[in-house]
Amino acid sequence: MLLKFFPEDEEKIAQAALHTFDAQPARSQGAGSVKRVGRAKPAAKTDSDEEKGEENGSNIDSGDVDSGLDSGEIMGKMGGDELHQRINDLKERRRNDRINLILNAAANGNLAGLSEALKNEGVNVCDALKRTPLHVASSEGQLEIVQYLVELGADINVQDSFRHTSLNDAVRHRHDE
Repeated sequence: MLLKFFPEDEEKIAQAALHTFDAQPARSQGAGSVKRVGRAKPAAKTDSDEEKGEENGSNIDSGDVDSGLDSGEIMGKMGGDELHQRINDLKERRRNDRINLILNAAANGNLAGLSEALKNEGVNVCDALKRTPLHVASSEGQLEIVQYLVELGADINVQDSFRHTSLNDAVRHRHDE
């Protein structure tokens, strides 16, 4: 419901939800499930916090709706299912961003960027089309990246959603060295 009034602040609301969710203690319900209980107490706002918000444009002029809600109040207004969905959406979006960063580094031959980005993901991470960094580097002819990925243990037999391996991609794009 809160997002109906503040659709432009979806990312801020989701981050606050994620932060509040992670700050709450977990209680086991058996069978491997965990339920979050209680509400995190929001930090007290100071005048300097509000000034900072005004400086970076984060305060919202919403007309009839009170836009002075802190993260605790935001979480209270969101239903449990909506909160969990927003958290899951945010996590998925962030993971997709990390995967895109890895694949772009592989495609562009950016070894330093690829090495750094792979610290948070596995070497065989794939996108929605099941393309791994090895697929992308092979199809772009990035031999140094291909060698690096193979040394890290990239699976050379992984097939993407088109049933192509990285070797198929290299040959198809005439990178047969």
